[in-house]
Amino acid sequence: MKENIVLVDLDGVICDYNKELFKNNLLSPEEFYAETWKELNISAKRKKEIRNFVLQKGFWSKLDPIPGAIKGIKELKKMALQVYICSKPSVYSWCWSDKYEWIMKHMPFMKENVIFTRNKSLVYGSYFIDDSLKELSKWPHGRKILFHSNKAIQYSSLPNDVFRVTSWDEIVSFFQGGETI
Repeated sequence: MKENIVLVDLDGVICDYNKELFKNNLLSPEEFYAETWKELNISAKRKKEIRNFVLQKGFWSKLDPIPGAIKGIKELKKMALQVYICSKPSVYSWCWSDKYEWIMKHMPFMKENVIFTRNKSLVYGSYFIDDSLKELSKWPHGRKILFHSNKAIQYSSLPNDVFRVTSWDEIVSFFQGGETI
């Protein structure tokens, strides 16, 4: 039997983490040139403001879905793919429950298909869709798909085993076999 397990990161692939930072004037899209705000060359004071903001209980409930994400997940499930949300919550206990509440609010049909882990490389799948090249590079299992929605990040090149997509339409097309990435 051909394996068809698709792991999908939550932050930055399904829910729009960055948009919330932009809406609250903590960062602008142009200055978000790294995979995480922690890597940006900004003052310690600004990093502390962002950290305090994202670590508030309830932060995750404010996030909007990425355009096409929920519909895209439903499309993948219709293709008989086993789709799992695979997310790495922060060490703060409320982050785990906040993320699960977000999933229940926006995607209750995924309630049985959620994996929370501090180490994604331990989770097996056939495909892994993540917006972090660092996380993908640690994952040793199947096909790696980079969800490159942040245009401020410029990758000079990608490893040969990483495929890049920029939208949920491209993800669905990839799995339908209608497009080569």
